[in-house]
Amino acid sequence: MVVVLDLDDTLYLEKDYKESGYKAVIEYLVYLYSVPREDLDKTVEAGGDVLLALANLVGVPSVKESLLWVYRLHRPNISLTRDAEHFLKILAERKITTLILTDGRSASQRMKLKSLGLYDYPVFISDEFNGSVKPSLKRFKYIEEYYPSSKFVYVGDNPRKDFFAPNKLGWLSIGLESNPSFIDNQKKEDLPKEFLPQIWIKALSEVDKYLC
Repeated sequence: MVVVLDLDDTLYLEKDYKESGYKAVIEYLVYLYSVPREDLDKTVEAGGDVLLALANLVGVPSVKESLLWVYRLHRPNISLTRDAEHFLKILAERKITTLILTDGRSASQRMKLKSLGLYDYPVFISDEFNGSVKPSLKRFKYIEEYYPSSKFVYVGDNPRKDFFAPNKLGWLSIGLESNPSFIDNQKKEDLPKEFLPQIWIKALSEVDKYLC
């Protein structure tokens, strides 16, 4: 059996990454410009195009591009959810092959993996597969070829992109129901059946009963 896991908002809270990124940007600006930290904090709290607002605040709109890379390449202060940590221990104890499949830029996603202690897991990042983002079947088919004659389980959170490919390929698809901390909402009323997981769960530890 092979269990394939989404990363963002499945194993950790993406809002924590966002908060960590903005803090890194603020530190960068405090180091370079004479702007009160309090003003920078208020700009972040206001939302919207935060990086542009911060660049305007220091009086250099063109610095937004630099801030974007500070955000993308910072070392994130994030951690696994307790649920995810417990679930990964279950998988390890049962010696179940576990992979991570995530969309995003290679450097940013790998920095997340480093911070989460997941760097040794086999990982399939869209940026490293010619930008093949979900719901593309490309990485899922690659995994099937690499682990032939296996039963596959995919666990994610976003019905707009996570489950179409595993459903198409006959995998067991499991959706982690959102909580208010999730970045993406889970509005599913307008989605066709093939985009929805076969099973919804409230905690990752529930996946254990579907593994055999």
